Amino acid sequence: QRMIARQVGSILEEAHFRRASIDDRLSAEVYDKFLNFMDGQHSYFLASDIAEFEALRLKFDDMIRSGDIDPAYGIFARFQQRNRERIRFALSQLAKEPDWTVEEAFEFDREKAPWAKSTAELDELWRKRVKNDALSLMLTDKTWPEARDILQKRYERVAKRSEQITSDDVFENFMNAFAHVFDPHSSYFSPRNSEEYRIQMSLSYEGIGASLQMVDDYVTIMEILPGGSAQSSGELTTNDRILAVGQGKSGEMVDVVGWRLDDVVDQIRGKKGTTVRLDVLAADAGLDSKPVPLTL
Repeated sequence: QRMIARQVGSILEEAHFRRASIDDRLSAEVYDKFLNFMDGQHSYFLASDIAEFEALRLKFDDMIRSGDIDPAYGIFARFQQRNRERIRFALSQLAKEPDWTVEEAFEFDREKAPWAKSTAELDELWRKRVKNDALSLMLTDKTWPEARDILQKRYERVAKRSEQITSDDVFENFMNAFAHVFDPHSSYFSPRNSEEYRIQMSLSYEGIGASLQMVDDYVTIMEILPGGSAQSSGELTTNDRILAVGQGKSGEMVDVVGWRLDDVVDQIRGKKGTTVRLDVLAADAGLDSKPVPLTL
């Protein structure tokens, strides 16, 4: 990553049509964009965090030139810490039903709001956020116990997804902070996303022909797409959950519950004409799963 940072910095400065210099002025823009990628709604960092980070505002140009990007990871590590604190607080608020008789407002768009000066101020913001989340569910005829259970699972998923962020994910944000300052249509792809783009452009690999989404730690089929192997098999339906994936006719079945969605997609995708086997828990089948072989 140190080497790539230096190389991409040289490419942007020397070959991008904007011909901008990577200097202190550009560094300040990159710093703001990097923070925005993590906490654009000013709901996690404290004002004291931002004051501490301010010393790095004019250092991002030095980071990309030298390849010493550790300070950027330091900012992300603080974000991870604040994220854990916020999710713990949000979960604690589910222990008691909110007081619905209190008239108060929740500010949705905090992009231009000042950073919270204290943990107590953030707690108040998140108390209202949890109350608003619960109210939104109860307006769809959910009871408080039902809303509480849904929110507990939702917040726990958020925490789990955050812990699954990789070094490549952070580095991609760091590099895109530079690329987007040069031009909003320029992007840096991590190795995974670069391969995804290559596959989409070459059409050399096939999926199963289904739209997938994470639901309560399960990769869930949201839609069967016309013409794909999922439709041809007649074995899969909307809301079926994928428990395990095996490549080929006899490859090991790998449990994928709790995996990142993109990791599961990597397991499912293969070259055209090959076989992938899914262990599927049907939407209406209780606890009994079934094997589903598909030809890609």
